[in-house]
Amino acid sequence: MNTNIKLQFAFFWIGDDISIPSALVLSIRYIYGKEAYIYHLSDETTKYIEGTDETLRTRLPKEIMLARLKAYTILKSNNPTIFLDADSLIIGKINLPKFEAFKAFVIKRKEEKFIVNHSWPEYYPEFLNKKITAVMPIYFGFISTPNGGLFFEELLDYAKSLPHRFHRWYGDQISLAHIWQQNESDYLLLNQNEYLYIAKNALNRDQLIELMNNDTKIITFKGPESKIYIHETLKELVNEYN
Repeated sequence: MNTNIKLQFAFFWIGDDISIPSALVLSIRYIYGKEAYIYHLSDETTKYIEGTDETLRTRLPKEIMLARLKAYTILKSNNPTIFLDADSLIIGKINLPKFEAFKAFVIKRKEEKFIVNHSWPEYYPEFLNKKITAVMPIYFGFISTPNGGLFFEELLDYAKSLPHRFHRWYGDQISLAHIWQQNESDYLLLNQNEYLYIAKNALNRDQLIELMNNDTKIITFKGPESKIYIHETLKELVNEYN
């Protein structure tokens, strides 16, 4: 258990292919060396990911949304923790504000015009004719808490109460939106460009330098080719620091 290092990172990953989370871990080590503590939250069979400090395992539900939330709850710690999507890279050191009375630091979506596809990947009548900012206003890809995984127990309880389709898809974001809306003042909103810059293509050295100059600390990759983009960008990151 981490007792000395102030900043912790945690990510959820299950499955045979560990190349995506391995890239995240490598990026953390390039930026922090041993100054950060990294948790891999997982099931009972996924392989160890080199560079992590601890792998916390438990038997998980078969539904991926419940599995993710339950995995987040098994991290018990009094140290500030940043929970990240595994398809992310760290490109700069992070200086979090003081938590004080806040339950968590989160990132709110920018206003987006597009309507959620309520028929994919299955039918969601709750999303009919609604913008994504209305139903999923907070990103799940970055959440920082002062007390490890304790925060996620409430989210898991709420997710279990949702219709089963949310156990398979969207349950994490719907639960986070519900908890946040109960008392928004409990949460500090952080700048998305700094803490969760969304990339849809590989980033070259010049693009990384520009992001760093703009104080971007974390980038996350979305899209069908994200696996390729992550590794191409990691190579550029390593070259920048060598």
